[in-house]
Order: sequence, then structure tokens, then C-alpha cells
Amino acid sequence: MNKSKITSIIIVIFIGILVIGYIFLSYNSYNLRMIHENGRVVAKIGNEEFTSGDIEKFQKYREKLMEEEIKKDPSVRKYYEEKGLLKVPYRKLLETMIETELLIREAERTGLIKDAIKAAKKQVRFQKAIVNGEKITFKDGTKISQEDFNKLKVEFTKQRDETLREKGITEKEYWDKYLIQNYIRGIASKMMSDKILQDASKQIKNQNSKETQKLIQYIYDKNIQKMKQEYKVVIYYDRL
Repeated sequence: MNKSKITSIIIVIFIGILVIGYIFLSYNSYNLRMIHENGRVVAKIGNEEFTSGDIEKFQKYREKLMEEEIKKDPSVRKYYEEKGLLKVPYRKLLETMIETELLIREAERTGLIKDAIKAAKKQVRFQKAIVNGEKITFKDGTKISQEDFNKLKVEFTKQRDETLREKGITEKEYWDKYLIQNYIRGIASKMMSDKILQDASKQIKNQNSKETQKLIQYIYDKNIQKMKQEYKVVIYYDRL
């Protein structure tokens, strides 16, 4: 077999690989597009489900929840008004929730959701410490009371507000964007409710945050970066 035939065979094989790869990518892209178009991915709030086309239904349901909350405690209305939460971009919120569902599916497919188990376990321990009024232990071994921790949270809020002023961002703008971010951060709550995390208490010794950071970076690359570009979102991570 001469060199020209060998070269031709290699070229044919290479082209074949490219074609198969293109078909594979197109198929997956098509599937994601069909998921959006057919509304098979849903955002869930309580017992209600919303597809990407349910903007009006989503808005009415959310407003109903807010009204019920205001009836229970009238002072809540003033809080909502001050934070600018009575009028929110419902379409963007719902689209973000749908995108979060896709992110969770992708995280499950790639195994990243398993890496998040450690973060979930750490969060459960932290919440338990708060509820039980136990001392909270930091990574370096420092222990503080819940009262001291609350003081730290106040200090964090103060620093955040100073940063907002420096950047020329109003509190209303921050809360509008922060509300959107809460849906993304709600991915952690979704993970906590998934069956895959029910055994999170088993043999989780290493509390290192590398796996957590990998998941956060993945979500950031896939979704938050896009939101920053589109909505000029300022993102804050509450850090201990």
C-alpha cells in the first residue's frame, strides 16, 4: 500500500470522526433546545410547576404568596417596598430558574453534584449549630457563639453596603439583582432535597472546599457570568 492510499484512508477516518462529532454535538444541542421549547424542564415552587412559557402564571402565584405573607405580618409590605421587591423581572427570574434546573441536570451528568455532597454536609452542620445555639467552629479551629456570629453578619452587611456606595449601586438595584441570585443559590437547597444527597452523612471526613469551589466555578461559568454581562449583576458570596 503506497503512501497516498494511507494518507487518503487517514483523511477519510479523520473526516468521519469530525462528522460523528458534529452529529453528536448537534443532537445534544437540539435536545437542550427542545427541552426549552417544549417546556419539559420546570421550575418548582412548593407544589406548583412552571415552564418557560408560564410567565403570567408564575407572576400571579408569586404575588399570591407575597399577599399571604403580608396578611400574616403587615410590616412585611414596608420591607418589600423598601427593597423594591414588589416589582421584579418575572420573566428573567423564571428563565433563571429554568436554567438552574438545566444546571442541576448537567451537574448530575458530569458527577459534579457528587462533589457537592461535602459542601451540603458542611452546610447542614452549620445550620444545626445555628439552630441549637452551639458554638460555631471555623476552619482554623476558632470557636465563637451564635451571638458573636450574628455580630459578624452585621459587619459583613456594613462592608457590603460600603462597597455598593463605592460602586454607585443603589440598594434597590442590589436587591433586584440579589433576588435573581437567590434563585441560583437556591440550587444548593435543590441539591439538599435530592435523593442522591440522602447519604451525605456517610464517611464525609474531608471538609476541604476544593470540591465546593469547583461546583461554584462550574455554575459561574455556565450561568452567572452570562447574567453579569446581561444584567450587570454584582455578586456577593457570604463567607465565614
